Amino acid sequence: LVQLPMTVHELGYDVFHNCINLKSIELPESLTTISGNAFRGTGLQSITIPANVTNVELRAFRFCEDLTEVIFTGSMPYIADSAFDGVTATVYYPGEDTSWEHAIGNHYGGNLTWVPVFDYVDEGTCGDNLTWHLRQDGTLIIKGSGAMDDYGANSAPWSGYKSQIVDVQMDG
Repeated sequence: LVQLPMTVHELGYDVFHNCINLKSIELPESLTTISGNAFRGTGLQSITIPANVTNVELRAFRFCEDLTEVIFTGSMPYIADSAFDGVTATVYYPGEDTSWEHAIGNHYGGNLTWVPVFDYVDEGTCGDNLTWHLRQDGTLIIKGSGAMDDYGANSAPWSGYKSQIVDVQMDG
């Protein structure tokens, strides 16, 4: 495992190019740019892209044949069209962040499968076609259509979280 110091803001062009034995790296939260060919041809298997990254440049992960998992933790950065050239991976992104909407279906040169990750405290059903999700920020989201089940004062499925709920959103 390679760990970079918190003072690193940019990974330069070709910095780890063809480091075939590089299997794992921990990127610092201070990182904002992954330059072209930075990880080209490495043995990376999984990588977590910190929330502050705003640029993933040309061929940054080109030919990383072992890379099967990419985890983005923040809003969508600029991602160059060929950033993942030759990569087949599952890409996880914050599902509540609407900045990712136009990324879905774009392969950025590789074969990428996009999977949203929701940061829920709990979730369940509250009607025949209704679900509820409680996010960590205290937002209760009710999704779907149809009639909600009847609940008494303390029997709603989210009643154990009453003191945490600060907002309710209906999405349907």
